Amino acid sequence: MISRSSSIKDIPKSEEKEIIKQEIFQNLEEKVYDLMAQGKEEEDAVNKAIVEFGNIDEIKNELGVYRVNSDGDEKRIERAKIDLNFSVWGSILFIALMVFINLYYSPSTIWFVYPTFAILWWPALLYFIRSKRYFGLSVFGTFLTVVFFIVVSAISTPNIIWEVYPIFLILWWPLSMYFYGSNKRKSRNKRIRQV
Repeated sequence: MISRSSSIKDIPKSEEKEIIKQEIFQNLEEKVYDLMAQGKEEEDAVNKAIVEFGNIDEIKNELGVYRVNSDGDEKRIERAKIDLNFSVWGSILFIALMVFINLYYSPSTIWFVYPTFAILWWPALLYFIRSKRYFGLSVFGTFLTVVFFIVVSAISTPNIIWEVYPIFLILWWPLSMYFYGSNKRKSRNKRIRQV
């Protein structure tokens, strides 16, 4: 019903672009059907929905189409890469220092796993949140937490299996993220099929 705007075609292909594009067309079609239900002719409803939609330049900015023309955005992207590299190398050095201090000063008590668990969140959060991969963050965070509980259990109480309880709880994080995303996709596809 609604033809795809040629101004969207110059946006580089990405998963984010496809999701936003589907949502735009879905919203436009819903608006057209609402206007037609109010008694407008199809052509008038389409024109009014497009006019009310407004300018697509904001979406282009959000998707980074103008980054090539903007020195500030290029510097911001470069700064993000530097921050991520710094966090990775900083984490490695800090963990190495903790392992050294632990093994040199108190080799009978293994405690370096606690600060290691905490410091590994630094590069993980920088990477996953800046790239907007929240499901990936939930999977990585769950994996990291499961390994942490298993190691702590093996070190502190090797004869008692208590780690299954917190592991069971933490598994709900990626599962809920997955089912939330799955339900969102299903409802969006259902609405598209109805149109």
